Amino acid sequence: MPESKILKIFISYEGIIFTLMFFVMFSLTNLIMIDFSGIREVVTSQNPLIIIILSIITAYLLNHSKIVFSKHKNIFLCIWGLYVLSIIISMFVNQNILIDEIIILLMVSFVMLFQLPRQLLFFIIMGALFSLPWLLLSEITLNESGATAVLVITAGLMMIPKTNRAVLLYLLPASALLLTVTTSRTSLIMYAVIMLIYLCYINLFVIDRKKGTRYLAAAAAVLVSITVIFIKPLYQFFTVESITADGIDLNELTSTRFNVWLEVVRESSLFGHGLSYLDFSMLPHAHNIFIDTLGRYGIITTVLFMIVILSASIIGFIVHTTPVIGIYMLGFIMIGLTEYNYLFLFDYCAPIIILFVFISYSLTVFSKYKF
Repeated sequence: MPESKILKIFISYEGIIFTLMFFVMFSLTNLIMIDFSGIREVVTSQNPLIIIILSIITAYLLNHSKIVFSKHKNIFLCIWGLYVLSIIISMFVNQNILIDEIIILLMVSFVMLFQLPRQLLFFIIMGALFSLPWLLLSEITLNESGATAVLVITAGLMMIPKTNRAVLLYLLPASALLLTVTTSRTSLIMYAVIMLIYLCYINLFVIDRKKGTRYLAAAAAVLVSITVIFIKPLYQFFTVESITADGIDLNELTSTRFNVWLEVVRESSLFGHGLSYLDFSMLPHAHNIFIDTLGRYGIITTVLFMIVILSASIIGFIVHTTPVIGIYMLGFIMIGLTEYNYLFLFDYCAPIIILFVFISYSLTVFSKYKF
């Protein structure tokens, strides 16, 4: 989309109002996430805020869009419906019925029925980007801040002109913010991978191939030089001395996560164990979206979740002229393997909302395709 058209969307009365609303809501969730001034003593759950955000999205859709079905969209919605139903059944089986979580799932399902306008996607992403500086107020560096920043920054690539100059100008302050708010190895690695993929896409498929190849060669030379110079501290930081002559200590490499994952897998069942699936004295959650789903909701829900997230990723790569949505899905999964918890612990609000609207927008585009 041309820069002038994007600017016109944001300077409209509607653009200002909705961007401001999302900025306020995501700012609140970020402040709660970093526990600014002990706010978690007052606000113990972000569920109401997520419901409000989904209500804003629903209100916009009711006024600017319509419900549309297609064969391929219907297949995805059926799988999604089975996924949601399996969660609700698991809640009943474990006598752990959480009404607010069911409301959120049903609201997300309703949003997916609509054709999601591109401008709404922009309002949400811009509101999330503007809210990131609040993460700087955290007294300590947090893994949650890193995961949130990486995914929101990735989503922001949707609105950046596809030129090396524009991307670099965008990434410089984004990188500074990320390095300030987190020391999460997973987030930092995925940030580097995501940006490398996007720069390769621009230089190999958007701009002149010859110029792009030279640019990538120069960037690779700089990256290799920096890596060689700082190889020892980088190796120590990312391996935390877990790789020795005796082998690899997976539990040490994953910061004590691996043993927790094994425990959850050993205790897995068809419908899970609800909120008490783990001894939370060691970790606040399993630090893995699939293991967390397995422990809470069981094998059936986990299989359906894998199908949902894999299908959404494939659709994201297929239907768009820009790979940002597919890259976002990839980042969400990879960060989720060691860091990210899925939905109902609510430390990560903006990335979850963006995930759902990306899926909805992908389905909107996908429904127009004829295979």
